[in-house]
Amino acid sequence: MNRTELIQHVISTPRETDKFITKSARGNSLWTVWERQDSSLYLVHHLLEDSLAGWHTPVVQTESTPPDNYTCPKKYLDMCAPVSVEWRQKTLRLPLLKQERKDKIKNLFKQGYTVRVTLQAPEGYTLVQYVFDIAEAHTKRPLGRSVINGLLYTLPLDWIDKIETIGEPHVKKKRSSRKKTRRSNH
Repeated sequence: MNRTELIQHVISTPRETDKFITKSARGNSLWTVWERQDSSLYLVHHLLEDSLAGWHTPVVQTESTPPDNYTCPKKYLDMCAPVSVEWRQKTLRLPLLKQERKDKIKNLFKQGYTVRVTLQAPEGYTLVQYVFDIAEAHTKRPLGRSVINGLLYTLPLDWIDKIETIGEPHVKKKRSSRKKTRRSNH
């Protein structure tokens, strides 16, 4: 079963007497909203994993047993009555934390610094390399990206544990704002 088929299977399989409302896949997380017979809505988190046997969902959690994942769409949180206030607060804080980290890195780039980021992987993930030095922007969306050995890596902003600078700022030569005019020898 491939990933798309698994997602279709999850949303088409009835949950007792509950009715499927909507879904959102974010990375290896599938978030679904279900409606009970009393018209109340609730969230379900499905961890999607790939193996030799194909895609499967080894972990299915509701908000009553909060997942370690905080990527649930805000609109789903708004749709469903709160069960775990602490988990919701972390979920709502994650986009703000990512934006703060982006802004800090962007500001350091503007000042000409080489930025060193240290990553902290969530439980269940392994990092081969956890310190990255980013010397310059490589694309129009440089934040969270690093080139190492000629390869472009995307660094998950929510995994960044520490942001620091290395050395002195690079001095970039600014072009003269004066327009060059042709001189004629008359």
